[in-house]
Amino acid sequence: MSKYIIYLVTVLLIIACSRYPKDLELALKFAGENRTELEQVIEYYSLNPEDSLKLKAAKFLIVNMPYHYTSTNPTLDIFRHHIASNTPDATTIAEFEKQYRPLSGLQYSNVNDAHVMTADYLIRNINFSFRLWNEAPWGKHVSFEDFCEEILPYRIGDEPIEDWKEVYYQRYQPMLDTMVNKNDIVAVAGMLFYYLYNNEDWAYVYDHNLNTPDLGALALLDMRWGMCREQVEMFIYTLRSVGIPAGMDMYVQHPDMEARQHEWNYLRDTTRKSIGFEYYDTKVFGQNITDARKRGKIYRKYFKPQFESLPIRNQEKGIPQTLNNIFLKDVSSDYFPNNSVDFFLGTSYKNGEVMYLSVFNNTEWIPIAWNEVKNKKIQFYYLQPGVLYQISGYSFGKTIPASEPFIMNRDGSVHFAVAKAGQTQSIKLMRKYPYPEWWERTRICAIGGQFQGANRPDFSDAVTLYTIPSKAEMTWEFVSLKLDSLKFKYARYITAVNGRNYIAEVEFYDGDQKVSGKTIGSEGSHLDDPKKTSDKVFDGDPLTYYRAKEEVSGTWTGLEFDMPRNLSSIRYIFRNDDNNIRHGDDYELVYWTEGGWKSLGSKIADSYELQFNDVPIGALFLLHNHTRGKEERPFTYKNGEQEWW
Repeated sequence: MSKYIIYLVTVLLIIACSRYPKDLELALKFAGENRTELEQVIEYYSLNPEDSLKLKAAKFLIVNMPYHYTSTNPTLDIFRHHIASNTPDATTIAEFEKQYRPLSGLQYSNVNDAHVMTADYLIRNINFSFRLWNEAPWGKHVSFEDFCEEILPYRIGDEPIEDWKEVYYQRYQPMLDTMVNKNDIVAVAGMLFYYLYNNEDWAYVYDHNLNTPDLGALALLDMRWGMCREQVEMFIYTLRSVGIPAGMDMYVQHPDMEARQHEWNYLRDTTRKSIGFEYYDTKVFGQNITDARKRGKIYRKYFKPQFESLPIRNQEKGIPQTLNNIFLKDVSSDYFPNNSVDFFLGTSYKNGEVMYLSVFNNTEWIPIAWNEVKNKKIQFYYLQPGVLYQISGYSFGKTIPASEPFIMNRDGSVHFAVAKAGQTQSIKLMRKYPYPEWWERTRICAIGGQFQGANRPDFSDAVTLYTIPSKAEMTWEFVSLKLDSLKFKYARYITAVNGRNYIAEVEFYDGDQKVSGKTIGSEGSHLDDPKKTSDKVFDGDPLTYYRAKEEVSGTWTGLEFDMPRNLSSIRYIFRNDDNNIRHGDDYELVYWTEGGWKSLGSKIADSYELQFNDVPIGALFLLHNHTRGKEERPFTYKNGEQEWW
C-alpha cells in the first residue's frame, strides 16, 4: 500500500488551478495520458441537469480509481480462462500446474484502473447501475451513499475489469420475476442464496491451495470452486447485478485458529441494517449470522479508501500485516453492539501512541484492531464474548505484550487469565487442541457401521463381525472377535443406513499378525477428491480418510486377502485431527506469566492422558507436542476439564 500512501501525500501537497475540485483534479492528473477518457465521462454527465446524481457517482468512482488495479500475469490470465471454461475440482491446480507452471511462484504486475479505464465502460457501468437502483422495488430505500459502495462499483478486489453486471443480470433477474413477494429485499436475496446453495450444480469444492489474486466475475459465473473469498465474491456479483446492496465482511485473523482471515457476505435491508450470512449457515437467512464461529473483530471492505484506517493514520513503527489495508473499516458494532475494555497502561505510554488488540494464532499474538493511548489508558469497543484477547504494542514485526490475556464474558465483564499466587492444583489433559466443528457430525456417522467378512467377492455370503454401537471417539478403537474356526477371503467396513463413510484406518488381525491385502470397495470419492478414496483407509496414515462419492448407506471399503484368514481382532479409527494425547509422544506444558510462556515441565505420554501436578490455579496454559503436529490452543482448567480459548 506504500505507493498509495505516497499518492495521498501528493493529494495534500499539490495545489493546482483547475475547474475541478482538488481530489478530482488529482485523480485526473494521476491518470496521465488516460485523463481524456475520464474527462469524457464527466463531460457526458454534465450536459443534462437530470444526470446530476450520475455525475456525482462518476466523480465518486474516478476520485477513488487511483487506489484500484488489476493484478495480472500471463500464466494467471491463462488460468482464469481455464477455470471459466472447465469444471474445476480438487485436482484443478495440480493438473494446470503440470501443463504450465506453479501458480504460487508467479510475480504480478499491477495495472492501475485510472491508466486503462475507458469512457464507454464507465458510462455503461454507471447507467446500468442506476437502472438497477431505479427499477428495484426496494430501490427507494437504498441511499445514494449505500448505492455508491454496494451496487455501483465495477470491481471488488484486484480482478480484471469486465462487463459482468448485465451478464449476471440476464441470468438471475428472470428468477426474481417469478416471485410473489418482489418487494422484500431479504426474501429476494434468500431466494437467490438458496437457489445457489441447493442447485444440483452447486457442489462447492473448497481448494485451500488456491493462492492467487481475485479471479473475476466472469470466471466465477459458473465456477463452484475456490476459497471462501471466491464464494463470497460470486454472491456479491449476483446480488449487485439485481440491485441488492451487498458486500464483503471479514475478520483479519481467526481468534482461535492458525488460519488468518475469513470472508462472508452481507446485504443491506430496507432499514439500512446490514445482515451477514455464510454459505455454511443456511438455517435462518435474514437474521444475521447464527453460527458459533469466533470472529473477534469484524471489518467491511469498501471501494473508497477509509481515511481513518491504520495505514493512512500511522506509519511510525510499521504496520501489522493484518491491518495494512486502506479499504477496511471496523463494523464490529453491527455484530457485537456491546462490550468494551478500558485498560490502564501507566506512565510509560504517551498520548497518541498506537496500541493493539491482539488474538493468539497458535504460536503468537496477532493484532486485529488498534487505538491511540489517551490519559494513560487504552480502550477497545465492540468485542465478541468468549474470545481470548490481549493488549499489545507493535514494533517492526514484533508484538509486545502490554496486558495479561483476557476473556470478554457475555455479561460484558472482563476476566484476566492470571495465575493465583501460591495456589496450585493437579490437572489431567486429554488433548492439545479443541475438537473441530466437524467432529460431531462425523462421529455420529459411526453408529451402526459394520465390519463384515466373506468368501465371495460380492459379499453375498457376508458375516457381520461387529456392529459399532455408539458415536466414534477420536482415538483408536479395538474389537476382539470370537469366530472359532471361521476364515474369510474378504473383509470390509460398510456404512450404516443413511451414514457417511468417514473411516480413516482399519487394521484386521489374524492372531497377533496384522494382515494386508488388495484394496477393494466402492468406486470414486466425494467430489472426485483423490485424497478421500477408499484406499486411504489402509495407507497407515490416521489423518487421511475415506469419503464416498455418494452420501448414501452401503458404501464400503475393504481388503481381499492372499488366502482365507481367521480374523481375531479389528483396530479402527474414524476421521480425526490427531490432537488427542498420543502414546509415546513428548509433551511440554507451559503457562502465561510476566509477559511470556513459562514451562511447567515435559513428559513422555505413557497412556491417552497426561497428568501434571503443582500447576498454578487460574492460569492460561498451552500444551506443546514436540514429536509431531502444529495445532495447539491456549486453555484454562476448570472443574476438572480443559476450557479452550
